[in-house]
Amino acid sequence: MFATVATIKVKDGAEEQFLTLAKELAVAVKANEPGCQSYQICTGETARTYYIVERYEDTAAADAHRNSAHVKAMLEQAAPLLDGPPDILRLSEV
Repeated sequence: MFATVATIKVKDGAEEQFLTLAKELAVAVKANEPGCQSYQICTGETARTYYIVERYEDTAAADAHRNSAHVKAMLEQAAPLLDGPPDILRLSEV
């Protein structure tokens, strides 16, 4: 199993618009990516910071996610809302 945690910081006032895009992406992932075991949008203690926690069958499924049209479209739409680039942590389950 392969997991990814994306930490995404958004600009002040962009939270609602970003969350709308993120939720639309989650629907597209669940509908189009059979190798994705789970895709969760989370918040934590830091304001304007979102965590996308993803689990995939394998690295090939994670690669397919990153290269999908729906991910590329969301990243393009979200770019003006972000306060810096996303921090991506890739993990292998043991």
